[in-house]
Amino acid sequence: MIGRDACLALAAALAAACAQGQSAADAAVDATLDARADAPVDAPGSDGRPPGNDICAGAEDVTTAAHASGGATINADLTGYHNDVQPPQACTGFVNDGPDAIYEVTVAAGKTLTATLTPQGWDGAVEIVQPCTLMPICLAGSDGASPEVATYLAPAAATLYVVVDSFDPTAFGAYTLNVRVQ
Repeated sequence: MIGRDACLALAAALAAACAQGQSAADAAVDATLDARADAPVDAPGSDGRPPGNDICAGAEDVTTAAHASGGATINADLTGYHNDVQPPQACTGFVNDGPDAIYEVTVAAGKTLTATLTPQGWDGAVEIVQPCTLMPICLAGSDGASPEVATYLAPAAATLYVVVDSFDPTAFGAYTLNVRVQ
């Protein structure tokens, strides 16, 4: 959640961007990131913004590795990320409004996508969603005992998104994620 001042700045930035012909979606992302860049967060990157897979447009494509034997194994850290994807509470049983990282996987009909998250010292959650938006449809999710495991059998070919998440904006850190298609 952003504060009142950030909200007013976002509204002003959207109005200015729309008047200049910039899409509202691009303006909203840019303005929100600019507002968040001023927040007291130690975000990685030279411009103070988190890596690309913090937002849907920058989702890291792990399709090739996910189809290989053993799947794709990612060692990463949510430090400096923001809450950009908000699946419904029914997805995991919790409102997951902590920071999130987004991974893209393309699957064929009849294939099973399994995402296994092992957070290191914090309470994580993993969701499989579609499409990648602020409020996506949850296909599978887990926020229980570690490791968190979400599994989805694709009835049709699709591009799916695996979201590493947490229920608490202050819960984040290093993690290992395995994404496997069988």
